[in-house]
Amino acid sequence: MSSSNGPETAVPLWATEQVYRFWRQASSSLISLVLHALLVILLGLWFIPRNSGASMPLTASLPDLASNEEALSANEFVAETARNEPVSETAVSTLEQTASDLDQSIAADAETTDVTPPPATSTERRMVRVDATQALVPYSAGVLASGEDFIGGDADVTGALGGRGKAARARLALEGGGSPESEDAVSRGLRWLQAHQLPSGGWCFDLKQGPCQGHCRDSGSEVSTTGATGLALLAFLGRGETHFEGEYQETVQRGIYYLTGQMRIGERGGDLRGESGGTMYSHGIAAIALCEAYAMTRDPTLEPFAQKAIDFIVGAQDPRTGGWRYEPRMPGDTTVSGWQIMALKSGQMAYLRVPYETIERAGHFLDSVQVENGAR
Repeated sequence: MSSSNGPETAVPLWATEQVYRFWRQASSSLISLVLHALLVILLGLWFIPRNSGASMPLTASLPDLASNEEALSANEFVAETARNEPVSETAVSTLEQTASDLDQSIAADAETTDVTPPPATSTERRMVRVDATQALVPYSAGVLASGEDFIGGDADVTGALGGRGKAARARLALEGGGSPESEDAVSRGLRWLQAHQLPSGGWCFDLKQGPCQGHCRDSGSEVSTTGATGLALLAFLGRGETHFEGEYQETVQRGIYYLTGQMRIGERGGDLRGESGGTMYSHGIAAIALCEAYAMTRDPTLEPFAQKAIDFIVGAQDPRTGGWRYEPRMPGDTTVSGWQIMALKSGQMAYLRVPYETIERAGHFLDSVQVENGAR
């Protein structure tokens, strides 16, 4: 009895080899794919943050001083567009001339106050005599009240603050999207600050204490004058204005003298919290101003004051947590600590003595209060 199926056909050898070769290649690719997929999954699990135990909540609260800082920063202008084209020398010169013309036009319609704008001074390096009895005596009559001449000029603006020189600032303004309108905003802001300088040379957040007697809007209520003076001086210093050079030379000089006169010297340094109930907020801000004024001018009469301000911050650090708060050696607060750390950085830029241990403890404090892998 014969089978209905035909005779079996032998599979060619070449076909068998191709099937074997295909299977071998496919299996290798499959294994590689599986391994890579597992690796991607493991890496994803490794970088996904997990909540391991209880985390320390970060709370930051600002006193009235912080809210009133807005009164001094209300005129800040942020350029809407950035210019990517190369900056030419002609463009820099044009911006400088435009800013100068705007300053002259603003001066014509500025409101009348008891503060008379000082005349513009030459940009050449010159000798300046300081009346050391006005504010330098409170520190050390023997060291600082000699009244000797010292040299100043915008050529001393170097290092990290080198961009504040006139030519460099004009170039950076153009590269960052600056315009005649932005220069106008800065000029008007500085004139507003100059017009509200107190007869003592300082500033106050409470405008009722100033020349306008509270007629200007958005007055603050914080009574600390050293904090307000520090913020005002930082605005002028940021423009490259110092007590050596610039249109606002006299304004800056009076402000610096006010701060040095308010400093109270003790075993742990020079306290700039002021007599009106200021906190470490005020000291940190005022210390930044003194350090940057010294860094920009290398004025030898300012160095002891700037160093004493840094020394006070070092002594006020909480020895346990490494932070700072409203009063010296209180448990740390991130907002107060931020001002002190910025002052320490300004001290470093001015080549003042800033202990490494202080910076290290401040870093440990920030590490201790961060959560979510440093996200906040």
